[in-house]
Amino acid sequence: MRPVVVILVGVPGAGKSTFSTALQAASPGRWERVNQDTVAGPGRKGSRPLCVAAARAALQAGHGAIIDRCNWDGPQRKDFIALAKQLHCEAHAIVLDLPTQLCANRAAARVDHEGGLDGPGAKSAVYRLGSQLAKAGRPQPSEGLSSVMVCNSEADVKRALQAWSEYRTSGKQPIEQYQRSTPAKRTLATLWGKHGSRAAAGDAGGAGQTNGSQGRSPTVDHGSGSTEPLHNSSAVAEKGLGRPGTGRQEADSGNAFAVLMNRAKQPAAAPPAKAPGHSNARRQQYQPNSWKDALRQVAVDPDGHRTKYPEMIVSEECILIHDAFPKAAHHALVLPREPTLHDVRSLNRAHIPLLTRMKVMAENWMASIETSEGFQMGFHSVPSMDHLHMHVISKDFNSPKLKTKQHWNSFTTAFFIPLEQVLLDLEAKDPVAVDPVQAEALLKQPLRCHKCQAAMRNMPDLKSHVVACTVRAAPHRAASAL
Repeated sequence: MRPVVVILVGVPGAGKSTFSTALQAASPGRWERVNQDTVAGPGRKGSRPLCVAAARAALQAGHGAIIDRCNWDGPQRKDFIALAKQLHCEAHAIVLDLPTQLCANRAAARVDHEGGLDGPGAKSAVYRLGSQLAKAGRPQPSEGLSSVMVCNSEADVKRALQAWSEYRTSGKQPIEQYQRSTPAKRTLATLWGKHGSRAAAGDAGGAGQTNGSQGRSPTVDHGSGSTEPLHNSSAVAEKGLGRPGTGRQEADSGNAFAVLMNRAKQPAAAPPAKAPGHSNARRQQYQPNSWKDALRQVAVDPDGHRTKYPEMIVSEECILIHDAFPKAAHHALVLPREPTLHDVRSLNRAHIPLLTRMKVMAENWMASIETSEGFQMGFHSVPSMDHLHMHVISKDFNSPKLKTKQHWNSFTTAFFIPLEQVLLDLEAKDPVAVDPVQAEALLKQPLRCHKCQAAMRNMPDLKSHVVACTVRAAPHRAASAL
């Protein structure tokens, strides 16, 4: 079979080099790794043109070319796709979409990395590239790719490696090999490109053919064992698949790929079913650099926002800032630095340690403040900003910025989900249930004092009453499912 170009996509620490070397070891003499950190030789800086030249040499020698660089958007990939087309080869993409925090920890733990990206300073580069990947979206067949594999867990990566290591000897397309190996439950989201499977069309030439071959309609594998036809690439964006995943997989603090290569692991759990009413509409409407993206920009580049938030507290995993429009005398936000977390529906059990550290940061901040009213910590069920943020707010709710019924009800009804409830749901392996329709109705509920539950006609009456009310506010409780 003729050689192919395999373009790896992922942040530093995602395991691109480990995947490349493992594929070479599994198929000796069949693959050449093209790495920008090493392509120019020791001590010299590489470039994309040098990588294209190295890939050309590999293909012309009859070897497959593994493009081991971040390749985070279409312009970064287009030269390699054009090369494949010029040489009558196919180009495929493998997206290593593991949790950004895991990748950042891996990068920080590296020693003597080929490109010098190691140590604690590597984390900021991982977060920046994670944000760029999120904005650019996943690779699409419309770029000229014959297939795109998206690996959301280490088990996914192991299956992808197995499929590609057998490709040039078995003659089977990797997607078919993968589906054959996991017929009951698949957690590797795969998209077979616009020309379908050569094997299904009876074309033994497979990867060596040009884009003129015919096959079945491409399919999207949702990881639940079912597939559906996809008739054009625009449907990918319509189904919300244009962005990296949000962390379905379990994090591993060690070198996950070393573990993967040395011992078999149980397949990662399938993502939890979406709660009734759950919608991806907000994610599909995400617009980079809009006001909704402001908190993500702070999370990715805290140093660039210290002038606006001089009180900022920064750790390796999270950031605390004061709310720019406080709804109480004391109101802070705690943000995870992982840019792919959008709201509470992005969370799974693997994020419990992160939430625990966010809680510790909030408690340390609260300890420095004197208030008789106490605090509450939690999340809006349907937030206005497109980056996960935990509110830490004093229960006096005494602020000129708190003006409307929606403001009030967003903190004093079940629209506000306490951190403790989120942790309990995740410990039970349940998704954080959010019904957007019910959440909207909660914001429209009649005004009531959060202390004595007295009904109020309007916001001025409510605010005057709350200041004079002597009943102590009860701990905030959320409904078990919203």
